[in-house]
Amino acid sequence: SGFITDYFISLCMSLFAIHILFVGSSPAHASSLKCWAVLAQVGFAIAYLFGGMVHQFWANSGAGDSVGQLGFYFGWMFAYSIQFMTALSQYFFVSKLIHPQENDNEEQRNRCQCSSLGFMKICLGANFLATLLIVVGCIASLVSPEIMTTSELTDSAPDMDETPTTIWIINLGEVFWFVTYSTFWSP
Repeated sequence: SGFITDYFISLCMSLFAIHILFVGSSPAHASSLKCWAVLAQVGFAIAYLFGGMVHQFWANSGAGDSVGQLGFYFGWMFAYSIQFMTALSQYFFVSKLIHPQENDNEEQRNRCQCSSLGFMKICLGANFLATLLIVVGCIASLVSPEIMTTSELTDSAPDMDETPTTIWIINLGEVFWFVTYSTFWSP
């Protein structure tokens, strides 16, 4: 039932994007803010749509039986890459929110930059590395002799005692991704 949650989140993010797009704002920088906010919501909607498809149709990563579905790896790479782009859009949104005009007081800009935006940049860089771990793990799983890849879900493969290394890389990337993404919002 995880895919139902993913589809629901995708629907909510789509509705948020439509709401942001059609609700007007008066400040001069509102169009730039709106652009980054809509991109973030659309990115979330697409990522969760693919996450739902992976959970529903290609749920076998090969962790327990060494037979991974091709759709899992391609879907996961795409979903997490889009999630990173969403985090990047959110960073630009916050950056425009903090610095609405280019002629801000330079001292104030530097103070803000060092505190919240600087921390967000560090988290964004770590999130990029986590995304790379997921993508590299998925690519390695596609070519690994440890995992037989198939487009079909098979129940006949024997259970494994150990999880393939490439799956550990994907799992580590996912944990690191969620830690860095949640930390991204802490300032």
